[in-house]
Order: sequence, then C-alpha cells, then structure tokens
Amino acid sequence: MKAFSPPSSSPQGLLRGVFAILAALLIAFLTVVAVPASAQNPTGVSSSTAPSSEAATTNNPESGPDGDAADPESGATMLVLDSSGSMNAQDAGGQTRLDAAKDATKKFVSELGGTIPLGLVTYGGTVDEAPENQEAGCQDIHVVSGPKEDVGDSFTGPIDALQAKGYTPIGDSLKKAAEELGGQHGTIVLVSDGIDTCAPPPVCEVAKELHEQGVDLVINTIGFNVDEEARKELSCIADAAGGEYLDADDA
Repeated sequence: MKAFSPPSSSPQGLLRGVFAILAALLIAFLTVVAVPASAQNPTGVSSSTAPSSEAATTNNPESGPDGDAADPESGATMLVLDSSGSMNAQDAGGQTRLDAAKDATKKFVSELGGTIPLGLVTYGGTVDEAPENQEAGCQDIHVVSGPKEDVGDSFTGPIDALQAKGYTPIGDSLKKAAEELGGQHGTIVLVSDGIDTCAPPPVCEVAKELHEQGVDLVINTIGFNVDEEARKELSCIADAAGGEYLDADDA
C-alpha cells in the first residue's frame, strides 16, 4: 500500500488530498463504532493510515483559510459507492458497512462540496442478488449526478435511500463514472467491500483502458473491510489506473 503525500498546489496533489479526506472519514466512522470512547483519539483516525480531513484541507494551498473554492480546472471527482448485498454485514459495534459508508460520504460531500466538482455513482442497491437476478443485477448501476461544484444537499436524499441488495458490477460502474467525467481531467474514487461479481469485463483491464483513454484520469480505490482476494483486485485497479489503494477497516 502506498503512503500518502501532503496535497500540493497541482491538480494531482489536490485530487490526492480529496482521496485522503474520504479515506480518513471512512476509517473514522468505522473506528467510532468499533472502539470504546475512552480509547479513541480525537479524530478517530489512525495517524499511520491517513491524514484527518481537516489536515488534508488545511494543507491544501488551493483552499483558502475559510474553505474557499478551489480552481475548477483542478479536476472533478466521481465517487463510486458500493451498495451490494455484502454491505449489509455488521462490523464491530453493530453498524452496517453501508451505514458507515453513507455517513462518511455525506460528511465528505458537506466538507468538499463547493470546492471541487463532485459526482456520484452507486451500484447494487436495487436488484436482489438472487442467482436468477444476475443479468439485471449486473446492470444495477445508477448515476446520482455527474460532477458539479455546488452539490449542496442534493446527494443527501439519494445516499440516505441506498439499500444493500445486489451484485457488484465494478467494471461497468467505473465506465459509467468515466463517461460522466467526459474526458476532462479528474479522478474516480471507488469504495467497495468485495470483488466484481459481474466480470467480464475484467476490472483491471477496464481500469487500464480508462486510464489510457482519459485525460489524466486516475482511479483510486478504498477497500472496506475486505478479504485478501478483494484487496488484490482493488489494488490492481488502482495500479492499472495510476491511482492508490487504501484499506479502511475497523481493525
């Protein structure tokens, strides 16, 4: 797993900082439910894993002291959020993975919305993962929004309404997110707790093709309490698309 560098004034540095913020929030929401209050650090985030969202923001020279909007030309971010059936699993403390992901994503949007263009794609939240539903389940991908700067509360309702139900069509979800970026400079951040259950297309090949076709398109991945097989696949996606992989778990 690669180490994070402080965000720089370059577009790549800003987008790396955005990735770090979301990862830190995911870890924080898992840690809060997994660790007794007396044992938590003030941020709920392990300093050896990722910077806090506050630190990532204040270290970014493109953001003003009052959180002024960053240069819109610095790139857009598309979040790809897993709401497949496995996200119903309860982690330490009894919170489901999906609920932790919802809380972290809403916090992320509230902190970053208005500073960079943000968009959201979800998958696996509509069609049950029964074997007879596989064809429909592998098309169960929803674009909540393409990238826009003034997100406001527009993501809150769709995020709250997510249910963990179905399959995990990672490859096609990445394609959808890339389509929403429209060839502009930007990044995709994939949050998943498992492997693609709809391949083909092979997800690492998809990531490589998108990276080569896009204009400085990078795909970062966050593994949400993943096993070794999923960790390898998510790392492969990030490596193939010039990005970084990070573990977010309650260990």
